[in-house]
Amino acid sequence: MRPSDTGKIDVVKGGRGTCQSCHGDHPMQDPKLNDHTDRVACQTYHIPTFARGGVSTKMMWDWSTAGKRGRKGKAVVRKDDEGRVIYTSQKGDVSWDDNVIPQYIWFNGKVDYILPGEKQDPERGIFINRYLGSADDVKSRIFPVKVAMSKQPFDEVNEILAMPRLVGRGRDPYWSGYKWERALRADMKRLGLPFSGEFSFVETSMLWPINHMVAPVEDSVTCEECHSRNGRMADIEGVYIPGRDRSTLLDLVGMGMVVLTLIAVFIHSMLRVVVPIFRRGAS
Repeated sequence: MRPSDTGKIDVVKGGRGTCQSCHGDHPMQDPKLNDHTDRVACQTYHIPTFARGGVSTKMMWDWSTAGKRGRKGKAVVRKDDEGRVIYTSQKGDVSWDDNVIPQYIWFNGKVDYILPGEKQDPERGIFINRYLGSADDVKSRIFPVKVAMSKQPFDEVNEILAMPRLVGRGRDPYWSGYKWERALRADMKRLGLPFSGEFSFVETSMLWPINHMVAPVEDSVTCEECHSRNGRMADIEGVYIPGRDRSTLLDLVGMGMVVLTLIAVFIHSMLRVVVPIFRRGAS
């Protein structure tokens, strides 16, 4: 992915096109809005929310609750009032949401992923992937993402995520017998990874890029939604955002300039009144 494309309109070869591939770097009629493109991705402005139009998005997937059976040992499927599947014996609990406001991060197009067998610390949080970038990186842009949460098996002794065999023949696959220990041991062996047999379920998160569901221009993000104290950019670090940030010294200088301007206007007005009076008196 490329959060920015600083070249001219081009035909992208060997990769996906970007907004700028077709629309250029300064597509808007307002020059002030065009000034944002060196720091803000096009998607940030043009995709105010995702999962719109009655199409929900999955926000949480809890594998730890999987395996419940109904009568006669049959698999369970539960739906909410809107017909969305919120529980299955195979996959556990799932939560959905609509019209979700993205979270915003610095992103330069590079992504790091957890690899099988990498040690993890649940206390510090387990991130399936990390989007790289910072305010100091000229290739980074403020970019919208979805944060998908999950609870997954974790080998407590080896301190690694444990991967289960879900499908296949025999008794090992989880969806055959709903036995976590057996399913985990089978797939970890297949992957050549250690498995202690002592496991729990830990919370993980994964970032997904928000590229689709571009809204009509009249529904795009407004200035006030970003340039405010508790707005969309509240968690963006490393950059001064007018309306969100403030400097006491800058505020004092600004107020001082306003006061001096008012004094100058008052003096000028008084001179325009007083000077003609003195001229008439002198004549």
